[in-house]
Amino acid sequence: MGYLWLSKDYEAQTAAKAAQLGKPRLLILDGHNSHCSFEFLEYADAHDIVILCLPSHTTHRLQPCDVGVFGPLNSTWKKQVNKAVLS
Repeated sequence: MGYLWLSKDYEAQTAAKAAQLGKPRLLILDGHNSHCSFEFLEYADAHDIVILCLPSHTTHRLQPCDVGVFGPLNSTWKKQVNKAVLS
């Protein structure tokens, strides 16, 4: 499933920008073993996609913006949207 997502979705959505910049793409994964099949990694290498696998069970530590900034922002945003809809 990871290979299908990489080859059909990620590649299609990021190829033009990568070609425009002339730089490889960085794809950061959570380290789940379904993401890192040989086929997946071979495809990434052939399409200039650099894979960075985070160690398992560490994303909460390695993604401080997700937890510290965007989490509270998302919560506040949802409250404001609900308030506006219910008003």
